[in-house]
Parts: sequence; structure tokens; C-alpha cells
Amino acid sequence: YASLIPQETVYQQSFRFQMMFAMFLLLLGIPCAFLTVYFALRHIRPIRELSRSLGAKQHTQDDFSAIRSGIETLVGQNMDLHTRLDASLSARRAEFVRLFADTRFPSREAAVEAARGVDLAIDRAYYLTAVVSTAGGEDPGLEKMEPPAEFEGKIVLCGAEIVSEGWSLLLVFADDPETLSRWAETAYASLSAACMEPVMAVSNVHSDFSQAGTAYLEASAAYDGSPVMGGSFVLRFSDISQASEDREILLYRFAGRFYGILKSGSREEMEVWIRDLSQ
Repeated sequence: YASLIPQETVYQQSFRFQMMFAMFLLLLGIPCAFLTVYFALRHIRPIRELSRSLGAKQHTQDDFSAIRSGIETLVGQNMDLHTRLDASLSARRAEFVRLFADTRFPSREAAVEAARGVDLAIDRAYYLTAVVSTAGGEDPGLEKMEPPAEFEGKIVLCGAEIVSEGWSLLLVFADDPETLSRWAETAYASLSAACMEPVMAVSNVHSDFSQAGTAYLEASAAYDGSPVMGGSFVLRFSDISQASEDREILLYRFAGRFYGILKSGSREEMEVWIRDLSQ
């Protein structure tokens, strides 16, 4: 069996199916277009409002350009905010160091809470105070004394620049006194490699936060001994105090001998005593 269909009939049937498919796409495209416009306006509106609130100038009416401009403005403002926050954090940490050295915190808990507010975890068993300066008057900077990998997580370091004294004050916290001692030697080596004729003086190791003022005075006293002790090594208050005890013994010995010579009235012995004292 065979059947013949005219070509015109085939064209008419194809055209009818094409028209039906086109009508279907048109009916489907109308709501899709409305939805596209709705969601585009919904998403671009807050970005435009943020862009206007940040003072961004729109040079084009293109919605995608407005989105890009708004995002770029937000990124720039965010970076600027981070920079200001970092500077503020450094200033607040320096203020914390000054308050801690001045023993302004009534309890250990108050000091720990204040340090937590400036992103410092100082709740460690031991601490010491360090005073640092350089011959050229340059800022030693905490970055030059940051602990190497071996001290990572073992110490907490914060500092402040004391302009009136011409040196920097550092607080170092750790759970082990030996860690503090090794940090001082390592930090001084790093400082010597980066600065000219640095001087670094440290206090004794303390555990009681109420002795922060004492630790500050110890570091200052060790620093004051730098003209005599030199600056080629870490100046420790324990060394200065030991030297002071030795000088006190010598003082009593010379004073006792001087009193005996005065009682004897011997000029020759007095000259010998003066020569020994000068030496």
C-alpha cells in the first residue's frame, strides 16, 4: 500500500506546529521576563543605596556597572576600616602596657579581662618586663623581637613606646621561666642584627601581677646600668642587683678601714687607702 501527501499539506502542518511552539515560548517568556526584572531590581536596589551612602559617584545608568562600583566602594571602605582598627588596636595595647606597668589593675582577673579586650591572652604563670632602646634612636619595633617558630604559642608579647624616656617598654608572658630567658637572648640577637648598638634590659621573672610596678623598676634599674655594664648582652636585674650587693660589701669594708685609719692618724696608711679606693 502506498499513500501520497501533497507537499503543501506537509508545510501547513509544520507551520502549525511551529506557531504552537512559538506561542508556548511567548507565554513562558512573559512571566520569566517579569521575574528577571523583579529579581534584578531587588538585588541592585540595596547595592545602589549602599553606594550612595558611601558617596560613590555613578557615571553610568548601567545596572551591572552600578553593582560593580558599589562592590568596589565597599571593598575600599572595608580595607580602610581594617587599617584604622589595626592602628587603634596598637594604641589600645600600648595603653594597656602602661596601665599594667603602673599597677592600675586591682586583680589578676581584671588585668586578664583588660588584655582580652585588646586581643591578648596574658593568663600565663610568669612574666617579665623589658626595656629596649637603640643608639640611633630608631624604633626597635615589636616585629624585630617577635619570637621565632620555637616560641610560637609559648609566649605573649606586647609593648609601648615611652617617648619621654626614649625607649620601648615590653611585657612578655609565658608558662615557663626558662622560656622567658631564652626569648630574651633570641630577641636581643634579632635586635642586634637589625639595629645599631641596641640595649635590652629585663627584670626578674615574676608571677604575681601586683608586682608589675616592681618589675618595671627592676628593668629600669638594669637599663640605667648600661653605661657601666655595656650593651653587648642582655642586661638582667639579677646581675645588677648582685653587683650592687658586691659593691655594698666593698663599701662597708672601705668605710671600716677608713674609720680605723682616721683613729690611728697614719698619713701613709691614709694614702694607701686612697690609692686602693681609686683603683
